[in-house]
Amino acid sequence: MTTTNLELHMVIRIAVTKRPDFSLDRALVLWQRLSVELTPIIGDGGFDSLYARSLNLASAGFPWIVTKGIAQTKQSSFVDFMQMLKSREPDEAAQALVTLLTVFTDVLATLIGTSLTTRILRSAWGDDAFDLPVSEQNNE
Repeated sequence: MTTTNLELHMVIRIAVTKRPDFSLDRALVLWQRLSVELTPIIGDGGFDSLYARSLNLASAGFPWIVTKGIAQTKQSSFVDFMQMLKSREPDEAAQALVTLLTVFTDVLATLIGTSLTTRILRSAWGDDAFDLPVSEQNNE
């Protein structure tokens, strides 16, 4: 079965907003796992460019996302973003995180295709991230 961008969006939204064990620390782990899977394919520079571009695009909806002066290394950049999120209300932080992950995966899917993007996300986050409850599938 082929996954669509909308299904990837739903996976991201559920991974961030509907998991009982979710926290900003868990969000950092999601980014780190995604980085581990992608870096061998597109390199550190490719990942950093994609992440920076995604931050820039996501900041259109969340002007408090500061893209200038953000750290250049992946780990520091993730930590900088998590610090920005911690300064916001939890619902707003979750929406910003969903937006950033959605933009990131959309740009990635444009470059390498939805099928490969889905396989990378599944490898990074595990099959359970894609096991959506029937009620969630029907609500989208």
